[in-house]
Order: sequence, then structure tokens, then C-alpha cells
Amino acid sequence: MALHLIGHLIFDLRVQRARNVARACALVILVGLAPAIIRLPALGGLAAVTMVLVVLVVFERLYFAELRRQSRDA
Repeated sequence: MALHLIGHLIFDLRVQRARNVARACALVILVGLAPAIIRLPALGGLAAVTMVLVVLVVFERLYFAELRRQSRDA
């Protein structure tokens, strides 16, 4: 998932010249939690990664709600 987020960040920076701070924070959290996640059982590690990504999705959904609304009305 960390590599996936890195890919998104590089793509956004290269194509849109945009920086997504929320995804960068999620990446830092995932990399920081990696040593703890490795020590957890597989299901616990998956749950930890899932929690970080769910928080990211909820944040982006709320943060970009107005932009989505505007593009829908146009």
C-alpha cells in the first residue's frame, strides 16, 4: 500500500503539479507503523493498514465534497 500511495503522489505531482498532503501523511503513517505491523498476526496487520486507508478515504471524501458537487452541477 505504501508503494501504491507513492505512485499516486508521483503521478499527481508529475501530471497535475499538485501535492496531496493527506496521502503523504497516510504514507508516513504506514511506513512508521511498518515495524509494528510486521510483528502483528496477518489479520491484525491487515486491519491496521485498512484503518489508515479508511481514515484517508473518509478525509478525502469530506475534503473534496464541494469540488465533486461543483463538477456534478456543471
